[in-house]
Amino acid sequence: MLGAPAAANGRAREEAQAERPADRGPFTAADLERAIRLDGWEAEQQQTGGSHTNWCHPTRPGKIQIHHKWTGVKPGSDPFKGIMRQGDYSKQELLKLLNRLPL
Repeated sequence: MLGAPAAANGRAREEAQAERPADRGPFTAADLERAIRLDGWEAEQQQTGGSHTNWCHPTRPGKIQIHHKWTGVKPGSDPFKGIMRQGDYSKQELLKLLNRLPL
């Protein structure tokens, strides 16, 4: 009988973690690309098979460059800050885009 509440608490914790928004990361390059694509960014055609994809937006200033092999990108990391700076996003705006991604 004593083990039942602990098991129930464990299930509740797992459910809460499954419903938690993706604001903690880490994110992959594919996650980041899907998020900015939702906001209207378009991939530029590459002249050569480089390791980065360049993204441009019809109304936002600047270009965003995402490395294909990025994995484990967390909010506050240099790649995350680079996307914020290049795309003129605040941390909250970029996390909001990432939270809109389907699981």
